[in-house]
Amino acid sequence: MKTLIKNARLLDGSSSHPISADLLIKDGFIASIGNLSTYKDSDQIIEANQNFIAPGFISLFSSADSTNPILTNRLQSNSLKQGITTLIIGQTGFSLAPILSHNLSDFFSSQPEFFNLNWHSFSEFKQQIKNHRFGPNFYSLISHLNLFSSFSDSDSASLENFTSFSLRSGSPGVSFDLQKETGSEIDFLKFQSVLAGTFKENRLASLFLPPSQEFRQKIILTSLREKRKAQQGKILIANATDFDDNYLKRSRSRHEVFLFFNSLSPIHSLKLIAQPRTLVPPTLSLLKYTLTKKPNLLPQVIKHLTSYPAEILNLPTKHILKESEPADLISFNNSGSLEFSLVSGQSPLKDSRLKLTGQALFL
Repeated sequence: MKTLIKNARLLDGSSSHPISADLLIKDGFIASIGNLSTYKDSDQIIEANQNFIAPGFISLFSSADSTNPILTNRLQSNSLKQGITTLIIGQTGFSLAPILSHNLSDFFSSQPEFFNLNWHSFSEFKQQIKNHRFGPNFYSLISHLNLFSSFSDSDSASLENFTSFSLRSGSPGVSFDLQKETGSEIDFLKFQSVLAGTFKENRLASLFLPPSQEFRQKIILTSLREKRKAQQGKILIANATDFDDNYLKRSRSRHEVFLFFNSLSPIHSLKLIAQPRTLVPPTLSLLKYTLTKKPNLLPQVIKHLTSYPAEILNLPTKHILKESEPADLISFNNSGSLEFSLVSGQSPLKDSRLKLTGQALFL
């Protein structure tokens, strides 16, 4: 399948200014970028009419494995309508794998169609899910609760090794949902073991911290200590506050931690994007505000919603417009309204036909 997008303004996701060009998609990948006015061999032509084409957004925090399960709602149309072509799931205290102490079917009120929920390890999950198709692509982090529930308090070495083994099966990292826990409830021995396994594989530790500033500080210090011991890996505070930012600056550790600020106004988001190692949610409202009020910042905004999170997660695809990259693209007009989303070069939302071209992806 060859699709030619003509007369577009391309924002490549590298923070470069837009260029006027055509873009050829072949079998789900970007095949060529440039002046393709003489190209005659396409199966489909999309006239962009000088609308913007950019990489699809990455949503670092999705409920697509909990409140809106991707196994029962494979299209995930709400995400696609926001320009999101890649979801990061496993962030809400639960992940689809590994499941050792329960049956996965216990977490679903009804059996998801097309799936046999009989996997336990992350590698088994990978084998079961890789041939299925979804609306967007997704990567799955591993929830710390899935790991904690499988090992006793005294089995820290096995927990560290199992964390490493699970990550080597293709997960970008581990998510720690500690928001509802007090300091006395956090099992720091298990926490350190999972952190050690995470950083040993040079993966991401995504931290949802509790409200208490005292315990936020203790968790940050513990995470930094394990990361420094391993001399690799990344830390992301997934519910960052000004306290975290100020504390890390005072301790001269801000350069070691990524901060994600959620539920922000577009004005606040733009201010944060200007700061290093800071992430914000991908929203069309941010896109619209930028185009209306700060159009010169549009290339930087696109980078922060696409290639920057891909870099932090060490994803195998760079989420930029470049030959041989997957054709996971969005088109939007001068007012920031979404024209279409493409996943692997096709639109899952086109007309009323269900075209599922997204995949479960792994490192």
